[in-house]
Amino acid sequence: MNIVTVAQLARIHDALAVAARAAGRAAPPLTAWVPAALTPGDAARAELARQLVLYVGQPGYGEMFIDAGYRDIVALARGGAHPRAVEAAITSELIDAVCLAGTRDELRDGLAAYAAAGADEIAIVPVTADDSGGAAVLQALAPT
Repeated sequence: MNIVTVAQLARIHDALAVAARAAGRAAPPLTAWVPAALTPGDAARAELARQLVLYVGQPGYGEMFIDAGYRDIVALARGGAHPRAVEAAITSELIDAVCLAGTRDELRDGLAAYAAAGADEIAIVPVTADDSGGAAVLQALAPT
């Protein structure tokens, strides 16, 4: 699952488990793809917002963002607003709902929340605006 809240991932996990039981099968592994930025500055937050611009109006993703409480941004994107206007409307709260952005401990807490919600694997998508190659994010999240 790409760019979902922890609560949405938990619901997807539960729905997969129910469907798998009904089919007499094991549930497939569930992977969460999560953009991540270590102590993001303005450039990193702008990169996260630009990434989300690509998704907020798209079928399926838009409904996910509506479910998360961001109906106005979805309406703006689907209404034909210029991508810069959509980017400007993306709040820090929206970024924090579907991305990991913060200190090392906050990122690790976010990973733990996705795992507790049912993610078997978590694919980190490092933000590179302030972190060339995502090295700092990957180092901060490496197993200790």
